[in-house]
Amino acid sequence: MARYLWLTQLYPSGLSGTSVKTKHTLEVLLQAGHSVDVVCLHHRSLLRPKLSWPGKPGQIKLWVIEKDVFSAWRLDYVLTHFGLLMSRWPFRIAKMFSNEMVKQLEILISNHNYATIFIDGYAMLQYLPFLQPTNFRSQNYQMPPLIYIDDEDIAELMRQRWSTTENWLMKIFFWWEWQKCLSYERLYLPRIQQLWAISQQTLRRLKTLTSAKAVLMPTVVPIFPQVFKDTAQDLVFAGLLSWLENIQGLKWFLNQVWPLVRRAHPQTKLRVLGQMAQPNLVTQLQQTPGVLYRGFVPDLATEFNQTAVAIAPILINCGIKIKVVTYLSYGLPVVTTPQSTWGLGGMGGVLTGKTPEEFAGAINQLLANRQLRLKTSRAALKNIHQHHSAKVLIKFFQVQKLSGFIRPTFATQPTQRSRSWS
Repeated sequence: MARYLWLTQLYPSGLSGTSVKTKHTLEVLLQAGHSVDVVCLHHRSLLRPKLSWPGKPGQIKLWVIEKDVFSAWRLDYVLTHFGLLMSRWPFRIAKMFSNEMVKQLEILISNHNYATIFIDGYAMLQYLPFLQPTNFRSQNYQMPPLIYIDDEDIAELMRQRWSTTENWLMKIFFWWEWQKCLSYERLYLPRIQQLWAISQQTLRRLKTLTSAKAVLMPTVVPIFPQVFKDTAQDLVFAGLLSWLENIQGLKWFLNQVWPLVRRAHPQTKLRVLGQMAQPNLVTQLQQTPGVLYRGFVPDLATEFNQTAVAIAPILINCGIKIKVVTYLSYGLPVVTTPQSTWGLGGMGGVLTGKTPEEFAGAINQLLANRQLRLKTSRAALKNIHQHHSAKVLIKFFQVQKLSGFIRPTFATQPTQRSRSWS
């Protein structure tokens, strides 16, 4: 069995998009019998639940570095981190650098021979200089393959934020972050051996920046087939409520789509789930008729089994929306924007709407037709089985010939010719 080193920018709690992908990928590796040493950051403002893992005790070990990363954009926050704004690297990257993580990596690589090192997440690329053999005590250290797992196309995200924001100060900031991201990528992406992208859109751009093998990696989630109830009538939105695109998309929905839904279905409620919402957003949610703000919910099934339709009104997307895959894994019919379908293996279970009228129309169509909801729910689960299940990821590992997943080949004996008795 193989032993892997896994660097990731989020504690694999499964409570936010990136951590969902990481957690379930790690579970597949453990279920296959492999061992993983995980070094990760944990942002103090996020919840840190105790995790249970498949496999034997000690098969996975976590080294967690606590760090303040997420915060609202306030003047005091900007002034406190002014030095990072002047950094060579993007602000969101520079604030995820940790000397403690460097020291932990040195200890681990000095004492273990890893089959593969996974660089999980954009901010983790900055640790590549510390993964070179010359930086460690062992003289016989053989450098394993370095695989970068894309979490989101951050450079493209900064570009889109720059092009859409109306605040001129933020416009300057996002433009500068975009330029820094491009420099960051040009330096680090050529140093990896493989690049696993999470959507075709990000794959097309990132593969132009490296000569490494670049492929599309399936995002996997567990399946919960018994949650959806066709008698439910509510909507649900789930996501990290400090993430700018979630906030903007949710406000767009509340202001432009929700009134159209309420007009057709006045009894329908919108359940909003997620942590780290700022007080002004909480106030808006609580004051909007028909909206139930739930905040953090430890068990999604308790809310999802009261849900007829899940929504993902995301206006900017630069990867795969884990919320969409998660909704589908519970058998929920999903209504989303076209750009939020990037990275999906199939469109089963998903309806899209680009304008407020189209978005509301798709929701109202599902709310009005129980049989359509049932059909869409079945298509959602089939989509996950076919494109986002553990068996799909295992096949991907085998195709990529990941150490520990290479199928054995057996030398075939030459076939003996039958004797002739003429």
